[in-house]
Amino acid sequence: MGRAPRPLVRDGVYHATTRGVRGLPIVLDDDDRAHWLSLLGYVVRRHDWICSAFCLMTNHWHAVVQTPNADISAGIHRLNGIYARYLNDRHGLAGHVFERRFNSTLVESDRQLAETARYVELNPVRAGICDDPTDWPWSSHAAAIGAARPPRFLDTSAVRAVFSTDDALARQRYRAFVLDRLLEPDQPKPYSPANRSASRRTRSAAGSPTTLR
Repeated sequence: MGRAPRPLVRDGVYHATTRGVRGLPIVLDDDDRAHWLSLLGYVVRRHDWICSAFCLMTNHWHAVVQTPNADISAGIHRLNGIYARYLNDRHGLAGHVFERRFNSTLVESDRQLAETARYVELNPVRAGICDDPTDWPWSSHAAAIGAARPPRFLDTSAVRAVFSTDDALARQRYRAFVLDRLLEPDQPKPYSPANRSASRRTRSAAGSPTTLR
């Protein structure tokens, strides 16, 4: 039986992730990491996406993006394809770099957006690389809380808006929200609503933000 078609949603918000083939590394040094980051920015601009969160690990990556043109597959294939050619050329390698199919989950509520961004940014802590997600330079967390200058393609405003309309307060609350999870038992998957809402989060979503503390 073939796989079900991937849902392509105009203005859909996705948590996308791809692993290295057979769990192998997709980056070998910081130059590779910097190049992947620049390619993510290129794809975000090329497809007019909004990137709310990201994290690059040794053998996989995560990104939370909004797709105005329902083109998540085209964008991820472009990112992975260009990067795989770069990695093979630079290091004299051959063959597949990534698993053949990337994973994506639709984000359908403000709460799920906040939970997903937290899950993404806590990856290096769960992996034992660092104790604080702010210490991992290859994720969006430090920029999200105002501790580092954000890359030009990153827009964390939708995540901050879940916590407050006041930007400084929103950053503080999001930081506390992320650190709260470090005191709880680890949960391998981000929040997913028990009953999927019929209305998806869009660029023009109306109503007051959900305040999470």
